[in-house]
Amino acid sequence: MSSNQVELTDTKSVNLYFKENGAQLKTLKFSLTEAVLQISSAVFTARHLNLTDFNEQQEDIYFITYNVYNDFLDALRRSSQYFVEDLNLRTNQKNELILILFLSSLGTLLVTMAILCPVVGTVNMARLKVLSLFVDIPNHHVIALSNKCERFLSSFHDSEHNDDANTNETDSLKVDDSDVTVLNQSKRSGHKQPKNS
Repeated sequence: MSSNQVELTDTKSVNLYFKENGAQLKTLKFSLTEAVLQISSAVFTARHLNLTDFNEQQEDIYFITYNVYNDFLDALRRSSQYFVEDLNLRTNQKNELILILFLSSLGTLLVTMAILCPVVGTVNMARLKVLSLFVDIPNHHVIALSNKCERFLSSFHDSEHNDDANTNETDSLKVDDSDVTVLNQSKRSGHKQPKNS
């Protein structure tokens, strides 16, 4: 709240007039909050009056009709005006903040585009150069290279399969050779005679 609004609601600046002994008026000062409570209390009391008691001579009816259009009304108008001014001030501050954020995001976007456009252009040129290399190769060369690759892969697969088979056979032969070697050594040791005998 603005300082004027705080002053209006907290300081005793609103005059309320009470009827006293016939036609005399008594003036008391209230803050706006207290004045609203006084008027509300009088309205609540008048609401429960009998219809025969509802006349201008009754204190609460006189209090309501006399004060609603005097200083109390002026204070309510000033309070509303202060709220509108405070709202306008806050709205302008928020608008400035939103405008700053919008412009900064727009500036960031422009800087990013300025950086990315040359990079994307360079990448596209490199891509076109690579594609043009493949387009320049005649079709019969491509077909010949494809056939060579297929033959190489099939021969590689066949040689790999043959290498596996040869490895298994060699392992079994090695086992047989070791058995043979053991047998030969045992036969030789049987024929030897000790030197000390």
